[in-house]
Amino acid sequence: MNKVFYTIIITLSFLQPYAQTEKNYLLRTNFNYFYKHKDKIDAGNGIIPQDGIYGVKTSNLSFAITSARKFKTCFYYGLGFSYNQAKEEINPNSDMSAASGSGYSSNIIIQNTISGSRTYSPLIFIQYDNNLSDRFSVAIELYSKYDFSNFKTINTLTNFLPGYNNISEKFQKKQYLNIGLHPSIRFDIMKNLGTELTLELFEYTHKFKDSRMPDDSKKTSSFQIGFKPENWLLGFYLRI
Repeated sequence: MNKVFYTIIITLSFLQPYAQTEKNYLLRTNFNYFYKHKDKIDAGNGIIPQDGIYGVKTSNLSFAITSARKFKTCFYYGLGFSYNQAKEEINPNSDMSAASGSGYSSNIIIQNTISGSRTYSPLIFIQYDNNLSDRFSVAIELYSKYDFSNFKTINTLTNFLPGYNNISEKFQKKQYLNIGLHPSIRFDIMKNLGTELTLELFEYTHKFKDSRMPDDSKKTSSFQIGFKPENWLLGFYLRI
């Protein structure tokens, strides 16, 4: 991995530098994908395997597109849209143990749970962009977005002895307001076109609506700070 990173850096250093031009608009697109498959031991934090847990699969896909306009030197304001799709599966079919016994019947009951969500988020932001060199720049973005989230959970209870499945589904809808700060590192690949790595510095989230609770008692909120790699966004930008 380090050899690949150094090779990219050396290659980029030989490219002809481009001075950033005075463009008034900035178009950006960012994406992120995260996947993890834990076996029975890791699902139990590597100490004691959890009862009834044979494995866990998680995945997360994020995508965003934004448009911004310069209103002062180094300052932009803009609008955008982001999409997130998340999924967690407990006891995937590939991890489930088969019934076994030595002359006696074994009654094994396993619950498979698939939890998924889709989130659509309009957003607004203000951004400060500062050049470090002809190619490199850093940006700080203060943003606010509103999440419209749809959740679906499917539980399948498998009883191996009589051989039947009991399936149930649940649906939920939630809405959240998010306010956060994103720093970004940018590199101009060519004139007016570049790539960027966006890190999540902090984000505050507050729930406003929940289909399970028709009253006004939604008080769930969270605040997180850090640079977790699973929250990093890789993207491209175009100055026009």
